[in-house]
Amino acid sequence: MIWEAIQRAKAEKLNLDVVWLDLANAYGSVPHEMIQLALRMYHVPEKVILKAAEGSAGPANLGGGCSMPLLKAFMDDTTIICSKEDETMRMLTRLDVLMLWCRMEFKPKKFRSLSIRKGKVDKATTFTVADQRIQTVKSLGRCYDSCIKDARRGAETLDLASERLLAINKCGLQGIFKICCLQLMLILKLLWPLLAHDICSTTAEAIEAKINKYTRKWLGVPPGLSDVAMYRQKAKLKLSMKSILESLNAAKPDYSPC
Repeated sequence: MIWEAIQRAKAEKLNLDVVWLDLANAYGSVPHEMIQLALRMYHVPEKVILKAAEGSAGPANLGGGCSMPLLKAFMDDTTIICSKEDETMRMLTRLDVLMLWCRMEFKPKKFRSLSIRKGKVDKATTFTVADQRIQTVKSLGRCYDSCIKDARRGAETLDLASERLLAINKCGLQGIFKICCLQLMLILKLLWPLLAHDICSTTAEAIEAKINKYTRKWLGVPPGLSDVAMYRQKAKLKLSMKSILESLNAAKPDYSPC
């Protein structure tokens, strides 16, 4: 949802502020049993801190009658999304007060912000909670930078695949164990950026070609063996392998060529 909001602001030349915050020692600073006891004793609803902060500003306006909640949180990460700079400042101030109230604090080093003005990234806009310029930042696996495009992510994923395949190839394991490393670890690691970002399908096909090349080598089969023979699930000699393209299409049915 955050990426869609950024893309919409860019396409429709809107204003948008996105601020990523991270809590310091969110789980170790307070005994969990005490938190649960206090919540039950005072009948405090869930997400009380987020709900209290939301009252300082209205929802982010994304144009076309669309809006988005100001606060999104996952574990100890919190994201603020506002369409006005003054609302962003009020939200940050309110959150800062609430963090002091509950004896917690943010990690200033992990604080990042992205400001869009009339569809373009504005690097001059800064906020007082942690006066830091925009940098490439990851939020739940997605990378954000000043270009607001995913083209760079495709090249990075392809380079990652090449690097890790070469590392597996150089290790001293037997071929079958290299296949296990590929199927149980590397493919899963590569699937996440392919799913999280809008990466062209030709990049996934290039990764698949590299994987198939090494797979044939590790299995000791002829280079001309077709992909159908390796990944076919209904053949008499069925190999316990999955194609990264098949896994990608199963998880993201609308994945189509550029």
